[in-house]
Amino acid sequence: MVPRCEGPRWSYTVERFEDVSEMCFPDEDYDFDTMSETGVFLGAYEAERCVGLAILQRGFFRYMYLYDLKVGRAWRGKGVGARAFFGNVYMKLNGDRLPASLRVIDRGAFGMCEMYFTFDELPSGVRYIGPSAFFDCWCLWGTLHIPQGVRSIPSGAFQWVPGLESVVIPDGVRSIGASAFSGCGGLKSVTIPVSVVSIGDYAFPGGLQDVWYGGAEAQWNALVPDAAKIGLSGSVTVHFTEGGSLTDGVRAVLWAVDRSTGKVTVTGGLDAGETVYVVSYDARGRLIGLSAVSVPGGSAKLAADFDRAKLIWTGADGAPRSEHGALQQAAEG
Repeated sequence: MVPRCEGPRWSYTVERFEDVSEMCFPDEDYDFDTMSETGVFLGAYEAERCVGLAILQRGFFRYMYLYDLKVGRAWRGKGVGARAFFGNVYMKLNGDRLPASLRVIDRGAFGMCEMYFTFDELPSGVRYIGPSAFFDCWCLWGTLHIPQGVRSIPSGAFQWVPGLESVVIPDGVRSIGASAFSGCGGLKSVTIPVSVVSIGDYAFPGGLQDVWYGGAEAQWNALVPDAAKIGLSGSVTVHFTEGGSLTDGVRAVLWAVDRSTGKVTVTGGLDAGETVYVVSYDARGRLIGLSAVSVPGGSAKLAADFDRAKLIWTGADGAPRSEHGALQQAAEG
């Protein structure tokens, strides 16, 4: 581009090179000795391989500016850095979901962030969520399913997220940090697996109505000797139930059974159009009951005199995704 000034008017013309060439990372032909005299090279490595490069050049007034930044194609889209979108208002991303390749959401990545879109799930491949990752974020709504690979929910991770209504924490999560969900005024239901061994102070909001715990009452009392300390009010109902999950290897639908009432409740993970069927059999293997659940939190009834039962999860197309066949009548006495 060649600019030209003629009196008060600026204009430009474009002159194209006859021969066009390109350089692709990591094969650029940089003159390191020359460029390092006025700049700094910062490399990102995986093992011995350079997977990313930033070049900073000296500018005016002792400042440096970003001259070039690149990441190898195979390593793109796998993480959102610390405070990457912190405080961004009216941001718009490509599409209405975070990329499926995402593995890391770092500290404060979407803190105090408003977007042109909202999403109701995180990519299933996410393995790490940093402290305050979604603090005061207006992007998450409805039921939040923590991805299966996450092992801890750190302090303030989802603090002050007004759109959350229920949270499903998968088996395998070991800890829930202080204030992880505090201030979430719309949050009414949380599913907590028996794998959790520690819950931080004021992890949950006082308005929580139901906690679905995967273990027995004695296990809960050992985990939470003081409910008020983790933010639970006296009006919350903690359900101590036998339960499990139906998984297709990517997602999981959580269920719980209350033996005293014969109700099987789907506590989370069920998407629109999907169904969990509860099929009851007598001791001779004859079908004696069939009921269904099509919404998270919904319940189905076991036949009163069932000997065994199985749960079948079907997709929106009606095709089976997974089943559990080990539910048996508890022995008397």
